Amino acid sequence: MNTAFCKPLPAILLGLILSLPSLAPTPAAAQDNPHTLERPPMQGEDAPEEKTGAGKVTGKIIGAPEGTDLSTLQVVLLRHRLDAEGKPRSSQVKKVNAGPDGSFSFDSIYVDSQSIYQLGTRLRDQGVGSETFTFPDGEQAVVLNIHFPKLVTDSTGVMIDEALIAVDARKAGAMITEVVHLNNPTDNQIDARKTPFTFSLPTGAEHVNMLSMGMVNGENEQVGDKLLLYGQLKPGRSTIAYRYTRKASLGTFSLAKTYPFETKVVNVLSPQGSIRLGGERMHPQEPRMLENVQYDTWSTRELAQGEMLNLEISGLPAQQELFVIPVAGFLALMAAVVVLYGRRLNKDPEQEEPAAPPAT
Repeated sequence: MNTAFCKPLPAILLGLILSLPSLAPTPAAAQDNPHTLERPPMQGEDAPEEKTGAGKVTGKIIGAPEGTDLSTLQVVLLRHRLDAEGKPRSSQVKKVNAGPDGSFSFDSIYVDSQSIYQLGTRLRDQGVGSETFTFPDGEQAVVLNIHFPKLVTDSTGVMIDEALIAVDARKAGAMITEVVHLNNPTDNQIDARKTPFTFSLPTGAEHVNMLSMGMVNGENEQVGDKLLLYGQLKPGRSTIAYRYTRKASLGTFSLAKTYPFETKVVNVLSPQGSIRLGGERMHPQEPRMLENVQYDTWSTRELAQGEMLNLEISGLPAQQELFVIPVAGFLALMAAVVVLYGRRLNKDPEQEEPAAPPAT
């Protein structure tokens, strides 16, 4: 079979489709990602009807966890194509129930030579998609299986593409938000339920708040100066985000960091002039303008697994809050990782109430 390979659909999309009894065709979310769907059409909006034809797609669900009743799983067939304006559009063609052996069949499919297709299913909170495919010229039938990722405990090969540390100067201390982009380059789902991923917290970290787990069935636990993350790391890229406060003595404190995997780049950002940063490995970069706020930026590259990164942060206000990153500004700062380093977050941290502006 001549197959056009693209990235599988995000699990969140498959979850959305499979959690609803019926979904009308839906538009794609963004032009730069034709495999991410937005919401279903609202009442009163028009959605094109699917045509019928002689096409057929058959296959089986392979590798589901032991004990899974395959007959309870639903399988969706999705179509991706460009509209008349050249914008990517995606739609649900059909949804069927799998058989007791995991087999499924889509019949009477209209074969569109200008479209790419994809299969997907969902088990609890885990969405699984097939590779994308096309119908070979002159053929009306395609056989394609859906493979659940194999569950393994070996995390060899996992890397951190980028770690971001955002320092928000506060009265006699700082609020620090860390965002870590994990990359699992394998086709396997890594089981960390018994052996958690361990992230370091600085001595004196308080009010630790998990913002985004980025793991299937994820749980977290703070043990002393360590943050333990339990769950299953899916293939591809996942984002972990957490936040804490750190008190300062005379406007100064140290921040010692280690990461459980080799890290390609660590970036530290703070509103311009709000802090001074020292550390052997940290190098100042050009200031960045984000949402009309200028940010000082420092970075280092190629941090080995478990290697200590020491940061010396000084110049913090001792009595009054001179600099506060508004919530909107912080979310924009996180989103700006896409612009600065070509990365993309999977999930934004929860919003907080913005702190009051300083008295004039």
